[in-house]
Amino acid sequence: MPTDGLTPTPPVFIEVYTRGLVASAGSTTRYSEQVYHFRRSATIGTFDKSHIDTAFQAAIVVPCYAALNVRVTQQFNTVRVLNDALDAPQVFNHAVVGAIAGDSMATSVSAYIKGETGVRGRSYRGSKKLFPMSESDTTVATDDLWNTGCLTRLGTYAAAWLAGFTDSDGNTWTPVIVSRLLSQLRLNNVLITWNFLTSVAVRKTAGTMRRRKVASVY
Repeated sequence: MPTDGLTPTPPVFIEVYTRGLVASAGSTTRYSEQVYHFRRSATIGTFDKSHIDTAFQAAIVVPCYAALNVRVTQQFNTVRVLNDALDAPQVFNHAVVGAIAGDSMATSVSAYIKGETGVRGRSYRGSKKLFPMSESDTTVATDDLWNTGCLTRLGTYAAAWLAGFTDSDGNTWTPVIVSRLLSQLRLNNVLITWNFLTSVAVRKTAGTMRRRKVASVY
């Protein structure tokens, strides 16, 4: 970070990875994972990864798991600084359980939340794909669509992602979309191509992700 008083201090970008374990329901387990990127509003002052984790957990993970089936249990979050390619992710263990009781849908069924920035193009969009969802999240005769209760929970989560969070040190972390294609994050000096997340939208139809299917059982 420049400290000569002449070169502007660059903003801090962080990556937060969160992982949960979806228990086996007769076949194999699956991981439920999301990756988030945030930019610190201030360019001076200190920050603490443990305080970031605590604030992120309350602001975003809790409403996320409020929309998921009890079959999933969170394992941990990691926090790392994108500005430094050598910064090691710090691990924080957690054990939040999905809030929706009853039968879960197949692990290949997911809810889709679209995130957009003020710039057009694939590199400037993001998304979150949440699972496991629950059988009670849809209603007979409109099984292709999430019902009102489910959409309310997903909307709460989407709004939380868009809002970002403020940690206990007073640092405000604003969500951004980082283009991995256009960025160089493996070696110092890193190049971060990013834009602020400006809008989110919940897809009303249930989505499918083939790679999340469990192993076949004969």
